[in-house]
Amino acid sequence: ELDRAWFAPLREQGFGLRFADDLDRAPLLEALSSFPQAVWADVLAILEQVVCAGAPSGFVGSLPSTLSGHVVNVRAVARHAAAASGAAGGAPRPLLFTKLHESCCDARTEQDWVRGGLVGDGE
Repeated sequence: ELDRAWFAPLREQGFGLRFADDLDRAPLLEALSSFPQAVWADVLAILEQVVCAGAPSGFVGSLPSTLSGHVVNVRAVARHAAAASGAAGGAPRPLLFTKLHESCCDARTEQDWVRGGLVGDGE
C-alpha cells in the first residue's frame, strides 16, 4: 500500500510500522543494482516478504493481499516447524491462507481466522 494514511489506525493502536523506505538506502541500492531496474519493485516485494515473515513481534497484513497471504503462510509454517520440533508425534498441520473466498471480509474468512487462532470467536 503506497498511501501511508491507510496505516494510521494501526499506528494509533501502538503498532510499530516499518516500510521499505525505512531501510538503509546504501545497502539496499547496492543489492538492487545487481538486478535490472525494471524488476526492482519485484525484488523489493520479495525483501518485504522476508522481513515481514521474520518480524519478531508479529505481522498485520491486508487480507486481500497476495503478499500478506504469503507472509501469513510462511509464519504459519515456521510456527508449525517450531512446535513439531518439540512435540512428540508432531504438531497439527498449520492452517494456510488462501484467497478462495468471494470477499475479504465474508463469514468463511472469519471462520478461517478463528480456526487459525488469528482472532477469538466473536471478535
